[in-house]
Formats: sequence, C-alpha cells, structure tokens
Amino acid sequence: MGLLLFIIGLIVFSRAGSFQRTSPVGTKVKGWVYMIFCFLWTVVVFTTTWSSYQKAVQAYREGHYQTVEGTVQDFVPMPYSGHALESFNVDGRIFRYSDYVENPGFCQTRSHGGPIHEGLRVRIGYIRGTLGNIILKLEIAE
Repeated sequence: MGLLLFIIGLIVFSRAGSFQRTSPVGTKVKGWVYMIFCFLWTVVVFTTTWSSYQKAVQAYREGHYQTVEGTVQDFVPMPYSGHALESFNVDGRIFRYSDYVENPGFCQTRSHGGPIHEGLRVRIGYIRGTLGNIILKLEIAE
C-alpha cells in the first residue's frame, strides 16, 4: 500500500511541477515530505511484517511450536464487514484473528469462508506472538 501511495505521489507531484526548479517552495516541500513519509512508512511496515512472517515460517519448519487439541469453544465470529476479531478457545488457549489484520498465521474468518465454528474438533500448532497466539497449523477432525 505504501509503495502504491509513493508511486501515485510521484505521478501527481511530478505533473504538478513540485519536483521542478520553477515550482513554488511550499509545493516543493510538501511534495518531498509526502514522498519521504510514504517511503519510510513502506520500509517500516515491510520490515516488521517480513520479520513476523520469517519467525513464523522458521518455527513451523523447525517444529518449534506448541500444539493443542480439543473442541472449539466460546466461538465469536467476525462480522462480514470486519471491525472485530474472530475468536475462540481450545483447552484454555485463546485464538484471535481477522481477515483485515496483518497476521503471519491462519486468519480466514468464518464470514469469509473459514472452517472454524463452535464445537469443531481441532488440533492446532501455534506460537505466541506479540498480539496473541498465531495459528501455524490447523487440523480438523472428520
């Protein structure tokens, strides 16, 4: 998203003349501030997202995750429009996620086709993340 905003800003400000020598100083400063902000925001978001993803992949590949098995309880689905996290617990371990929140693990909500529902028997491989438990592996009993 930040890269897209950066490209849009580059197009808009170059057409408006803010990167040219003849443009007013205020317009030029606004253009550069916008571009620098978009660039820095993109770098920061990418770095934090990528490191979370790498941590999850490494834990999964090396088998360094905890496992819980049981029945889904206290299931609270996310509304289709979002604005809430879907949540449930299995044997006292609470899981929260959303289609709209960046998460390196499983995050497909029931309202958008996800398989989790009350009473479902599951086995979950997970790690502890900064915002809670991250589902790395989901197995559903038949």
